[in-house]
Amino acid sequence: MDPEGTVREYYAALDDHRYDDLRGILAPGFTQHRPDRTFEDRAAFVAFVREDRPHSDTTHDIDGVYTHTNGATGPGSDATDRTTARPSDSDSHALASGERETVLARGTVRTDDGTTIVRFVDCFDVLAERIVALETYTR
Repeated sequence: MDPEGTVREYYAALDDHRYDDLRGILAPGFTQHRPDRTFEDRAAFVAFVREDRPHSDTTHDIDGVYTHTNGATGPGSDATDRTTARPSDSDSHALASGERETVLARGTVRTDDGTTIVRFVDCFDVLAERIVALETYTR
């Protein structure tokens, strides 16, 4: 699966309440930063979306998905490494080889009756078909 496909599968698993699939999409060292809270690991995030999120009857309507490959950084390069997740041992090879990609998704979270809850931009760091970090911006 390509990075965009990984991100689209993240939303599908979240919206369809497929929490085991969601857990599999997230790297062991996954982190999420959002305006109202931070999740420092995959287990805390999955527990929250399974048990504690205020609206579980939602869908993520995606307006667009944009991908940027993050190559090696160095003199003359405008690429930056902003991954905050701790890669697992199995992810170390892919990280060293520069296969991490940034995927941006813009959309709207709506309840099942169509009520808009929030508009968002999610910035994903994807490594070896797994999401290692997510930064969420809302309005």
